[in-house]
This record gives sequence, C-alpha cells and structure tokens, in this order.
Amino acid sequence: RISAGAGLFAGGRAGDGFDEIVLLAGARPVILSLDDVMLTSSAPPPPLLPFPPPLPPPAAPARGWCSYLSSEHARAGGAALPLCAMDGDHLQGRWLRNCDPAAIRRPERYAYGSPLPRTNGSWDYRLCSRMGYAQRARTREALAWSWVPDQCALRQVDGAEFGAWLAGRRLLFWGDSLSGQAFYSLLFSLGAEVERVADLPPEPAALDAFLDGRTGGPLCSYGGVGDEGGALTAAALRSGGTLVKVLGHAPMVDELRRPLSAPWAWWEPLLRRADIVVANVGHHYRALDGRYARYGAMVRAALARFDARMPPHAHLVFRTSNIGHLGCERAAAPLPSRAAAWSALGGWE
Repeated sequence: RISAGAGLFAGGRAGDGFDEIVLLAGARPVILSLDDVMLTSSAPPPPLLPFPPPLPPPAAPARGWCSYLSSEHARAGGAALPLCAMDGDHLQGRWLRNCDPAAIRRPERYAYGSPLPRTNGSWDYRLCSRMGYAQRARTREALAWSWVPDQCALRQVDGAEFGAWLAGRRLLFWGDSLSGQAFYSLLFSLGAEVERVADLPPEPAALDAFLDGRTGGPLCSYGGVGDEGGALTAAALRSGGTLVKVLGHAPMVDELRRPLSAPWAWWEPLLRRADIVVANVGHHYRALDGRYARYGAMVRAALARFDARMPPHAHLVFRTSNIGHLGCERAAAPLPSRAAAWSALGGWE
C-alpha cells in the first residue's frame, strides 16, 4: 500500500523488464526487490531460451507436486519409498519436472519459504532471479526440476530437524564460490533455525568471538551473500550447531600443496575444531593447471593436509568441482544423461 504523496516510478515502457521498483516517500527512497512486488505487463520480453512446454497440474492433489526438491511426485500413486541412505543409493534416477514454472511466482519464497534480504555489494548475480526478466524466467524453470532416485526418496531440508541432527557439532565449508553457494543455500534453507550469522575477519580469534555471542545478527538482516561474505562467515543454529564458510580461490590451491612442516595458513587452525568438512577445489584450479594434468596429485596433497589437521573423529567430504560446458549459462533444463553431459563438455578427452 502506497501512502498519500508517495510517487511510483517504473522507469520504462510497457513490455520492458523490471529488476526493482523505487518508492519515493519524501527524500528517502525505499527499494523493493521483485520478490516482494510482482509487476505485470501486457507484453513481457520473451525468454532468451526455448523452455520445455508447461506441465498440466495433476487432476487431484498429488504428493510432491510443486514442492521444491521433492522426489515423490513421480510416485504419487504408489507407496512412499524409504529415505535414501546417501551411500550411493540416490545416484541412480532421473530428473523430473514436478511443477509448472508459471506457478512459481516468487522464486525465493518457493525455494526458501521467505524472501531473501537485500544483498550488499555488486555481485547480485548469485541471486539469479534478481537479474532481470530472462534470468527470472530461467530461475523459475530451474526450480521446477527435482532429482528422483529410483529406489529411495530424498529428504527435504527441515531447519529444526537438521539442527537436531547437527546438535553441537561444527560443519565447515571450505573452497571457492561453489562451496560458498552451497553454504548460503543451506543457510537460507534452514530459515528460523539460524539464530545468528556474521561475516568475520579471516582469523580464528574472530570465530571465537562469534561463538561467544559477541558478534552477528539475525538472518533476515544479513546481506553478505551478494559479495560472498568475504573469506570467513559463520552461522550459529538454535540447536547449538555451527556452520562455517572458508572462502578462497586459486591461492588456496598453493596453500594445500605446501609441505606440512611449512607455516600454517590462516584457515588451518579452524580444521582442528571441525566435525564435518565439505571441501572443493577445481573451478579456479584451471588458472594454475589449464589441462588439469596435475589435478590428481593436488587431490592427494589436499587429502594429506586435511587428514593431518582434522581431529580423528571428523568426516571429510571432498567434492570435485563441476566444469561448466559451453553455453551452460543458457541451459533451460538438465541434460538427459551422463553421455549427454560428457558430449557437452567435448567428450572424455
């Protein structure tokens, strides 16, 4: 509702794409993202990509229909399958389009249950739905797909359930932007389970201060995702667990390959107190080894370093980073098979 005297400026002709609107109330502008205000037009610009045809809704209520990352819609008429053990039993399956993208009016609410806070910095492309009409349409299409394992069902993210599982342990994401995006995706999926979050100076003492409750604020006011939050970000959960993000790019590869007797990098003491580490190296590795000829040796060196720094009880998940195929930034649907994926990458060679 716009109060008397406020002016609405749309800044374009009917048919133009809008990223945001600005309400001028006196001299102070108030900026609302498209997730909060939906603008319609009689002639919106066409999407850049040929999207698959729309799906008809089910004739009757169906399990998993228009439920983000639900694997159950394909089995709406049968008995529910057991939850995946995630020991590889989830890898055999297929991608399923379980919602009409036109029904996903607000992508952030569909994925996370609420709109995300406005971001700081100039890197809003990490929130694709805010990058214009075409990217918003592409985001809605991407959200409409879910992975459906053949023999089990994927567990959807539940903040309270995840917090109870993590309990007082610490989950640390280590790596480049792909790890950062995994951290933020989980963070916003947990919603109200997140008690405090803060971007911190890259030093262990800053994390100690955060854990003591001296820094940080609520998730609803956090804006660091736009510029990746810097090298160190931490989130405290209501159930007592902690999420930590350690972010770096090509220089971290050199730090992995240093002798174990060399001085520690700033992030290595953080591994001492981690219970689960999810690490990735690869996307920026090409800047150091364009043909990936030494990638295997780097992985072995990384595993040795993590093993030497992590406590004996801790778990390590080492992710090999995906390498985008030519034109992947324009893709509108998952590739149909592994063979198609390798073909898009140019073949095994």
